Amino acid sequence: KVIDAYTEEIAPVGHVEDLTVTAAGPTTLQVTWEPLQLQLRGGILQGYMVQYCQWGDTQTCIDRSTQTVPIPGEEAASCLLQDLKPFTRYAVRVWAENREGHGPLSDYVIQTTAEAAPEDPPTNLHFPLVTATVLRLSWDEPRVPNGLITYYTAEVNGETHQLVDNNTVPVHGNTNYT
Repeated sequence: KVIDAYTEEIAPVGHVEDLTVTAAGPTTLQVTWEPLQLQLRGGILQGYMVQYCQWGDTQTCIDRSTQTVPIPGEEAASCLLQDLKPFTRYAVRVWAENREGHGPLSDYVIQTTAEAAPEDPPTNLHFPLVTATVLRLSWDEPRVPNGLITYYTAEVNGETHQLVDNNTVPVHGNTNYT
């Protein structure tokens, strides 16, 4: 005679492994992990919870930035976090859940979203030096650069100049410049 018996469910006792977070673009992060091992599930998993936050300079989550996303399914192993800020550090962690509760949280994985174009243009443009051969420009950087600015482009009388380490533009004699 065959007897079927089941143990009661308990909250998962293990944490997900191989948590990986990669920048998928300026406003997205791809999160992947290995599904929780069967013997650590404590029952039938309802799915996973992915928690993320902006990661501050003090190595903690920035106030009120924490979000949690439910990922249904026992074998779920990835999600795409969207609508994030460009060139911003995020901390991500994952845990498994069943009807009895949630398992231990994984360690945080820190990742930075990709760079994007600045949100706003440079401001306070002025010309501290104007001679017959040189036009020196000065400006304040964009308020939200969304990355490391590698160069600026200046258009002077229809000519485009890429300004990298130097903010001077060669000019030709007595001419009006716009």
